[in-house]
Amino acid sequence: MIGKLIRRGLAAHKLRLGLTMLGIILGVAFVAGTLMFAATVQQTINGVFAASGAGTDVVVRPQKAFGDQLSNNVGLGQPVAGSVLDTVKGVDGVDKVHGTVQGFAAILDRDGKAIGSSQVGNDWTDDGDFTQMRLSEGRAPAAAGEVAIDAASAKKVNAKVGDQIKVATKDGVQTYTLTGIFRFGQSGTVGGTTITAFDPATAGKVLTDRPGTYGEIHVHAKAGVTQTRLRDAIATRLPAGLEAITGQQAIDDDAASVKDVITLLQTFLLAFALIAVLVSSFIIFNTFSMLVTQRIREMALLRAVGANRGQVIRLILGEATVFGVLGSVLGVGGGVLLAIGLRDLLGAIGPQLPANGLVIPATALWVPLVIGVAVTLLAAYVPARRASRIPPVAALREEAGGTERPLRVRIIIGSVLLAAGLALVIAGELRLGGAPLAKLAGGVILGFAGVVVLSPAITRPLAGALGWPLATVFGTVGRLSRENARRNPRRTAATASALMIGLTLVGAVTVLGSSAAASVDRQLDSAVHTDFQITGPNATSFSGSVRDAVAGVPGVHTAVGVRNGQIKLGGTVRPVVAADPAAVVALYGLTVGQGSSGLRDDEFLADATTARDAGWALGSPVTAQFQDGTTVTLRVGGIYTDVKTVVDAVPHLVVSRSAYAPHDAGDVIDQVAVITDPGADPAATRAAIEAKLAQWPTLQLFDKQAVKDSFRSTIDLVLSLVLVLLVLSVVIAAIGIVNTLALAVIERTREIGLLRAVGMQRRQVRRMIRYEAVVIAVYGSILGLLIGVGAGCAVQSALRSTGIDHLEIPVGRLLAYVLVGAVIGVLAAFWPARRAARLNVLRAIATQ
Repeated sequence: MIGKLIRRGLAAHKLRLGLTMLGIILGVAFVAGTLMFAATVQQTINGVFAASGAGTDVVVRPQKAFGDQLSNNVGLGQPVAGSVLDTVKGVDGVDKVHGTVQGFAAILDRDGKAIGSSQVGNDWTDDGDFTQMRLSEGRAPAAAGEVAIDAASAKKVNAKVGDQIKVATKDGVQTYTLTGIFRFGQSGTVGGTTITAFDPATAGKVLTDRPGTYGEIHVHAKAGVTQTRLRDAIATRLPAGLEAITGQQAIDDDAASVKDVITLLQTFLLAFALIAVLVSSFIIFNTFSMLVTQRIREMALLRAVGANRGQVIRLILGEATVFGVLGSVLGVGGGVLLAIGLRDLLGAIGPQLPANGLVIPATALWVPLVIGVAVTLLAAYVPARRASRIPPVAALREEAGGTERPLRVRIIIGSVLLAAGLALVIAGELRLGGAPLAKLAGGVILGFAGVVVLSPAITRPLAGALGWPLATVFGTVGRLSRENARRNPRRTAATASALMIGLTLVGAVTVLGSSAAASVDRQLDSAVHTDFQITGPNATSFSGSVRDAVAGVPGVHTAVGVRNGQIKLGGTVRPVVAADPAAVVALYGLTVGQGSSGLRDDEFLADATTARDAGWALGSPVTAQFQDGTTVTLRVGGIYTDVKTVVDAVPHLVVSRSAYAPHDAGDVIDQVAVITDPGADPAATRAAIEAKLAQWPTLQLFDKQAVKDSFRSTIDLVLSLVLVLLVLSVVIAAIGIVNTLALAVIERTREIGLLRAVGMQRRQVRRMIRYEAVVIAVYGSILGLLIGVGAGCAVQSALRSTGIDHLEIPVGRLLAYVLVGAVIGVLAAFWPARRAARLNVLRAIATQ
């Protein structure tokens, strides 16, 4: 019997449930699509690495004491001496070897601009066991002045075999003859990377600072020799500072370097997916609550003919199960389309992935299904319990409407949650008991839960206040809209809460982002005294010759080459800046309270906080290990007052360039900081620097304002990304408003018929429904933004020690969000208002 009733219930309310199902479909699709997208990217990248190393059984490479080189700083690691190649050749079991040379090489278009998201140059080899480059046109480069490039790059610059093309390397721009065009692997390219191949001799000169050396040595084993056996044999012949690993380990290491990024992206997207699912749960709860209210007589009749409370609960939960399973299945299908869209979007805005099929792991199927069904059942359980408590006598009442239950319990629970949340926030602000951010997060969550529980108790006064302008301006229609929003506070609160979730996060992120941007502006003005900065594309390192060239430009007082690196100091790997210490002190306006900035090569500078935390005093000896494995003893030569900045613009540790360079890959730097002569014309100096940088067209020149704009644009980009991801939850909340109003129209059919009968026009009915939606949407927006702004202020205060020391509340932007909320209400009301206006008056009046 219950099964038949479930089928009939779903058939009778399919339109209403279908709107609600759309919310769960969207949330589940986001979860499934994220899991599929992450799996596809990971497997694709694993396949690229596996294909690249398919013919390599052993890799000889520099042994890194700690850390990893940045993937975009190709060719800048400690090199392998050429003599090692001959040593490895002589090891028993070695079939053939290849020394790789890789570095920076950018292909320029007709306008002299570099193409591609990243630019790589390497040596050419015809051996298919060591490369995926396969010539499709022309021949391999064989002499200085010749290059081959990948087919995608050739197409972008409209070049063909025999043409002259310009390529920028560490030594500047040179013109080369294009002798060949090749494809790389099955896809023909590696994402958006451009690849330029030189003959081995030329590659050693233009791609590295140490010709005759290699980045790595790749080894192919003789038949029957295992990778581990050959690795062990080679390892015994290597000099100190080098290591031998199997080809499979090299593939695994490369894949692992990307896996963390993919996992972070997946976690980030899943967080927003779960927010969308949470929003959907409010809609499901509201829908089933309204359906139970509208079906009171039906439930009472079931009780009257013998159905017990458990059967009524199973009836409602059975409908919810069918509804949840169907919505989740459709959501997984939608996730496939979303994953394909995300993959294509990634190719449009970043590196293109090879056109492999979509990967659908088992977790992308069962996890979204479980989440969708579980959320649906949990959201429907309370309405189901409420339905089971309907007495049989309710079937005999003339009006089968529900009665409003007191809000006393809600007020008590909500007040307790809100008070607990405020207590945790205060504890976090005052740093009571440690873990301030955890306390703040817990406090915000509890506070939000308290507001959600309390909201029905404050709906009537707030909705009345928000609807007052409508009642004043639009008369009777406005008053009816306001009263309709106040009529059922639980329903209005639940509908508004769905929108409130998204707007809470929007408000918090907006305040935090604006505060971070304002803090960056102030800190760069006070802490950074450079007039210009020169950096490489995508944070790549570049030759120190750029520093020397810029230093001779008229109007330049000081040009400081800055190298960002790592040193293990006292057993802890720490980021350091390698540059002239006295120049660094001048660049950042540092105050050296102890010691001096005039360091010897066996000394370093530390900020006061780092020195205190590490237990260092002036003159303290500290064991230091560089990335090449060299261990020395350095002493604290000076301690300066630390300066906190949001973007960590001021270094915490400084060593001299001469101390760091012997353990680096030659004269390479990450930035040139420029201070101009007093009285120098900024525009003329900039023009002169740009002219000097013409031979390095990929380098970027920023003045101080451009640096601030760059940091602000990065913060704005993150803020925009968060807002875009929250759009889905707002869309689902809008669907909730549509559903609530549609069900309300059904519930008020007779009432609307009577209003039409006494003279209300269709356009007035449409306005009445539309204004009610605006009240609900603005109510949810304002509550959400108030909570979000409060949370943002609390987090900003807790993060003052990290450099976000200026609070900024962008009132204009927040008011714009409220306006957007009102627009959402207007749009959400379109269909319910149209349906209400088109009701047949006589039939509506006859409705019971």
